[in-house]
Amino acid sequence: MVELDPSGAVVDSFDTDDEPRLVAVGDSGVWVANFGGTSVSRVAAGRVRTVPLPGCVGPQGIAEAAGRVWVSCTLNGKAVALDATTMEQVAEVPDLPDADAVVANGPKVYVVGQSGPTVYVLDAATGSLEDTVPLDDAPRTPANVGAAVVGADLVVTHPDVRRIYTLPLP
Repeated sequence: MVELDPSGAVVDSFDTDDEPRLVAVGDSGVWVANFGGTSVSRVAAGRVRTVPLPGCVGPQGIAEAAGRVWVSCTLNGKAVALDATTMEQVAEVPDLPDADAVVANGPKVYVVGQSGPTVYVLDAATGSLEDTVPLDDAPRTPANVGAAVVGADLVVTHPDVRRIYTLPLP
C-alpha cells in the first residue's frame, strides 16, 4: 500500500499481507482487507498492524462505522466486525451469501452479495441483520460487485449484467 500526496507523489509505503484487495478510510485509520492472507491491516500514525481473521475466508469489502470495522468474508458468506481500536473480533453475521462489497452510512452497514446482487442491511453497532434487499435475480458473479453511498442513495454495480442499481437510503 502506498500513501500519495495531493500531487500524486509517493509519500510512504506499507507492507500488508497476501493479496491486499479493498481499502477503506475510517476514524481510526486506513483499513485493507487481505484476501489471500485472510487478514486485515490498519495503517494509523505511520504504522501498519495486521491481524488474522480466523474463520473468514476471502476477506474483501471493508468499512468502518460505530467504532467497528466490518469485513465481508466472500468465500464463506458472512461478515465479521473488529473493534476499531483493539482490532479484536467482536461480531459475526452468518448467512450472507457471496458477501462482497461493504459500505457504511451513519449507523448502518451495507454488505452486498455477488448474487442478484443482494443488499444486506446491518446495524453497525450491534451487527443485527435488519433487512435483505434483492436488487435483481442475476446469478453469482465471479467478479467483484461495487457499492458506494452517493448522496441519499446506495449505488451498486453488477459486472456480469452490466447494470448499476440505485437504492434510496432511509
